[in-house]
Amino acid sequence: MADLIIIVDDDDEVLGGLKETLAGAGYNVAAFGSGSDVLEYAASHEPRLVISDIVMPEMGGFDLKEQYGAAFPGRATPFVFMSSLTDPVVMVKGLDSGAEDYLVKPVHPEVMKAKVRSILGRKAACLTPIFHGDLARYPFVKLMQFCELKGLTGSVEITAPGFRTTLGFKAGNVVLDGLDDADSLIERLYDLTEGGFSIHAVPVDFSELGDAAVTKPAPAEGRKDREIPMGKLSGIDVNGRLLQVQTEFVTYPSDQLLSIVILDGKVVFKKSVPPPAGMDKTALERVIEEQHTAVEGEVRDKISGIVKKKESSGESVSARFSRFFESGFEKYRDKDYAGALADWEEAYKANPADKTLQINLSIVKKKLQPDTA
Repeated sequence: MADLIIIVDDDDEVLGGLKETLAGAGYNVAAFGSGSDVLEYAASHEPRLVISDIVMPEMGGFDLKEQYGAAFPGRATPFVFMSSLTDPVVMVKGLDSGAEDYLVKPVHPEVMKAKVRSILGRKAACLTPIFHGDLARYPFVKLMQFCELKGLTGSVEITAPGFRTTLGFKAGNVVLDGLDDADSLIERLYDLTEGGFSIHAVPVDFSELGDAAVTKPAPAEGRKDREIPMGKLSGIDVNGRLLQVQTEFVTYPSDQLLSIVILDGKVVFKKSVPPPAGMDKTALERVIEEQHTAVEGEVRDKISGIVKKKESSGESVSARFSRFFESGFEKYRDKDYAGALADWEEAYKANPADKTLQINLSIVKKKLQPDTA
């Protein structure tokens, strides 16, 4: 769905013109004539941006921003103020309130669209966690399972020679509604042997915390958006077992470059180092890449003993699931669809709730239909 933008102005002519401009640019626009209506609507709809007039009856733009922050303290919704007031004191007050911009009416439609593109693009780059990966090293079927295990809400962009698509995820489940010929698309993604992927995670929705929210917004002083460097995600094979390796920049409890390795859903290796001082986003991404590659090398040596130890202690249900899931995937890649089906059915017995496995079974059965017809 297109980005939701809320606009509010007590002038119907201005409101209509602005709605037409932004809707024509592809945005989902909700228009209101009062701040109280905005607050009521926002309780069930989280916008990506609010554009508000300053001088309005009952509730002005500054008051609206303050009450919005108090009502939804978990959100980081940017505000843009509009006004025919050109008093520098008013403009400074608007910017000091934490607004992204202050525009003097009348605002040219092209300028408004450019401002919105800039603000939404900047916010996405600063606040959205992103991972880039290589499908040759971490194939799509593994990516699906990763998104399910992490409960991803967001999107995954897939690029391959002559092919590009984006899939939405909600709470770990791929969103197939609205996709043309979804089954064929997923099957094609499963068969990709090269290309790349980008995972874009949507910030957590805190609305379910409800009454636990504080009624006073956090002070704006000292709070600054940061450009978060992109992380890395890959899978490596050790003794026939696939391990997930991820490296990212984290800020809690302190700034760190954190690498973790996951086997059978458990962290079996972790490396954390402080980032070099004074580095910008691009430089940090280079360091993340270097650390990620180094950790992959360490894992090949160190995890081998852990895998052998786990195997000698007896196979758990999760290990059995992982073993048949992995072997089924290897057979799928070798086009041994009957063997893949047999292994994935064994994995299903170990964990019938795994959504990715259910899709696997559907796809491999479809592959076998011409042979069984």
